Amino acid sequence: TGNPSTVFVTPRSSPTLKEDDDFLFRCLLTDPSVTNLTLQPEDRGKDLPPGMNVTLDPRRGALITSLRMSFKGRYTCSGWKKGQEFRSKPLDLLVAPSKTPVCLFLCKHTNKSVFQTCVC
Repeated sequence: TGNPSTVFVTPRSSPTLKEDDDFLFRCLLTDPSVTNLTLQPEDRGKDLPPGMNVTLDPRRGALITSLRMSFKGRYTCSGWKKGQEFRSKPLDLLVAPSKTPVCLFLCKHTNKSVFQTCVC
């Protein structure tokens, strides 16, 4: 694998993302001769999660549409030049639920009183 710092420019930090958001991983190519740009899990033995839709643009990066919680993980962009693979630095993709969790009230009734104690 080639030196990623000579081929890709990537963000230094991961943004806070929510389900159903679109996310542009800015893994920008600095060398236009690199071809076959792809987004891959950092673990080479894994495939992209089911349902992950990615559009790659060498000038913009990898656009992931309609994020899901199941997409959480570490990803890299990769490309090829003269038979050598180059991979970007990994990005941690963290996806939060899009909706605020529903609060379930647990109430304790007392025998001697009408009052109750509820905890959220």
